[in-house]
Amino acid sequence: MPIHKSFFLAGANPESQHDYTAYKMLSNISSNLSRELHLAPTGGGNVRGLFQDYTRLVGRKIVAVNFELVLQKPLARMLRSVPLVSSIVPVGFVDVGQVWNDNPRSVSR
Repeated sequence: MPIHKSFFLAGANPESQHDYTAYKMLSNISSNLSRELHLAPTGGGNVRGLFQDYTRLVGRKIVAVNFELVLQKPLARMLRSVPLVSSIVPVGFVDVGQVWNDNPRSVSR
């Protein structure tokens, strides 16, 4: 399988990245700009936070679990008079995943 069609653990593979017009435009300006801004189009395993060498985490098979907790405006009632602070929406997430090419248990030890 060509690498541009493989699964990327952190985000979309190169073939899928062409569906994101804004991302493609930034990448055309500078090849390093998307990495400097920590931009990764969704797709693949969508394991967020893998910005360093995320392109190495590629395989033909993938498994990933994403959990997200969103607290809808917890400060809105207490701080009504401060609109900017009262509109803050905290988000926490946990993402785990693995990519591999053949049998995931065939890793040499």
